Amino acid sequence: MMKFVVCIFLFCNGIVLAQNENYVVENLSLNNENPHFGLMRVADAVIVTSFQLDKKGRVKRVQGQPKLTIFQGEIKNSETIENLSTVQIDPKAGVPQITSATLSQDGSLIYITTVYTNKNKPNVRFKETNFHLEVGGV
Repeated sequence: MMKFVVCIFLFCNGIVLAQNENYVVENLSLNNENPHFGLMRVADAVIVTSFQLDKKGRVKRVQGQPKLTIFQGEIKNSETIENLSTVQIDPKAGVPQITSATLSQDGSLIYITTVYTNKNKPNVRFKETNFHLEVGGV
């Protein structure tokens, strides 16, 4: 009897919690052969992480590895992302490599994942490839 009650309960929850909305997924025109990830919407803007390109459109590399950077774009008509530009990090901050970023709710702070440098590496054993979080004002 208990199994029957549990089955009825689960069935009823499935009906109540079922989603009726359908979504259409479309490829954006900014997509190319490079990865884009870490998308975050802030008001009518969006930030995304992708490879940094040189003037010839080739992926920049640091010690043989592709260099990632943060881009910001505008959301137009709730459908497209346009005017994609690089988010500039102050060189004085000493951030050598960015792997992802997000903004605070009000957009005043940026949180980035990066690698350690000689200036900020911890005094304990750690892998050189370990990442850590840093925060800065926008």
